[in-house]
Amino acid sequence: MKIGIATYFKIKNYGSALQAFALRKFLMQQGYSALFLNVKEQKPINDLFHKLYVGTVTLFKCAFNASARKTQAEIKALKKKTTEVISKNTAELFSNFEQEFLPSINIGRLELKKMAKSDEFGAFICGSDQIWSPLSPHLSGFKFLSFAPKEKRIAFSPSFGVSKIPSYNESFVKKSLMKIDDISVREFDGAKIIKELTGKDALVTIDPTMLLTGEEWRNIYKEHSVLTPDEKYILCYFFDEPDEKDVLKITEFARLKNLKIKVLSCSNKFLIENGAELIDAGPMEFLALTDNAEYVFTNSFHGSVFSVLFEKKFIAFARNHSDTVKQTSRIETLLKRVNADCFYNGETDGFVFPNTELFESSVKDLRKTSAEYLTNCLEKRRLK
Repeated sequence: MKIGIATYFKIKNYGSALQAFALRKFLMQQGYSALFLNVKEQKPINDLFHKLYVGTVTLFKCAFNASARKTQAEIKALKKKTTEVISKNTAELFSNFEQEFLPSINIGRLELKKMAKSDEFGAFICGSDQIWSPLSPHLSGFKFLSFAPKEKRIAFSPSFGVSKIPSYNESFVKKSLMKIDDISVREFDGAKIIKELTGKDALVTIDPTMLLTGEEWRNIYKEHSVLTPDEKYILCYFFDEPDEKDVLKITEFARLKNLKIKVLSCSNKFLIENGAELIDAGPMEFLALTDNAEYVFTNSFHGSVFSVLFEKKFIAFARNHSDTVKQTSRIETLLKRVNADCFYNGETDGFVFPNTELFESSVKDLRKTSAEYLTNCLEKRRLK
């Protein structure tokens, strides 16, 4: 049976690329074939009409809702900030990864609906990552599988990224969720949102990256990455500029441990100014760098996930975003589920690292439940 996946997979983000890779890898291990769906209009006129529609919806909501206007401005600023930090070499490594491991089909919206109704695909999966983020004034029904027959829709670990749906998108999200019977989410906040909007009980499943064990990931990157770190170091992976006081604390910790600091984002000027080394890395190199680090400091959800999978001593930080685009709930859910009390609030003098011996046993049970959910969803459709 062939499966279509609706998720983020073309953006230059380690977590997005690796969660897509992991979901397809798991599906292939179960004997299915899978392709990523990339909505791309083949006719310029159709593309123009869609852009006009999106622009009109965005303009209308922003005109009549102050919250929508504020959020739209913050999202634009955040996107600009995060896309500026990708080096040419890193972008090339991502492109190579996508071409080799993330096969996709480019298809227009009308063609996608026709294909979804045919017998070519037996199921469609939306998830994981923050594909259900409700912050933008215009939301895409594609991420809720609106193009597919209801009986073919499966939601596996999508994330809202927020604890509350903005009023200007509440109706759309509710209607979209009501049309998905097999529904799971990645965070407790997401399950709460679904319950409040629809009355449905959504299973809280793990991120697809956690369907694979640390040893499986280790074998994957060793087969495909030429990066072999030969010195002891701390890995820092921050999406935005960490507080200067936190940088000073990290660099002092590194000095006391006699460790170098490697950084995966050139937006971290304070770390670099304090002697950290900026590293160009694609998804495979990211895996190698995380696995071989002595310690990991990160405000990335997937930075935390792979620290858990590779049983690393790590500290998770909050991001320096506004409350509107705050993105800590997914990290908090992860830490709670794997018994890792290592979220840094800036109030303690030193860093308190989690007991890494608890990680695998915690993840093993979560992996079993999540894998059973997904395989059962697919088995129902295969037998029809």
